[in-house]
Order: sequence, then structure tokens, then C-alpha cells
Amino acid sequence: MTPWVLRILLANGIVFLLQMVMPGMIENLLAFVPAQVLTRPWTVVTYMFVHGGFGHILFNMLTLFFFGIRTWLGADNLPPPPKDPHDDHGHGQGHGHGHGHH
Repeated sequence: MTPWVLRILLANGIVFLLQMVMPGMIENLLAFVPAQVLTRPWTVVTYMFVHGGFGHILFNMLTLFFFGIRTWLGADNLPPPPKDPHDDHGHGQGHGHGHGHH
């Protein structure tokens, strides 16, 4: 798990606990209402930390845990794909087949 995925998981957990302790207050402070975006611009970001119940946060956090590493690392930083066993030129995928290499 990346540090950013952990931070987002923790932030969601903290906001959810605050929602349980102060019902209604956190939702009113952080929820996004399009008609109020000019007077409450922070809600464009903070709405994603507000959850509608335990099942909602559970499945959102499981999804983040399992897929977050690919989102945060990006395709350029992931391990390379396995070598193609049928590539007898040792070039890996996408190199040298029919492209006129000399």
C-alpha cells in the first residue's frame, strides 16, 4: 500500500468517526451542494470523505485498498509486464516484429 492510499484511508476513517459522533454536522460542513459552490468551495474536494453508512465506507475503502496502488503509482511506475515467451528476439512486447529494424 502506498503512503497516499494509507493517508486517504485514514482521512476517510476519521471523517466517518466524526460523522458518527456528530451526526448531521460533518455532512452539512463537508457535503457538496452545487448551488453553494461559490460560498463553500472546499466542498468540491471534501465531499469525497463523507459516507452514507458503514457499508458505503467499507466498500469504498476496499476498492481504494485493492485498486489504489495502480491509481497512485500510474502505469509508468508499475513493474514491467512479463516477457512474451514467443518472442525469440529478446525484445519484449511490441518491439521488432515487422517494423523494419536493421
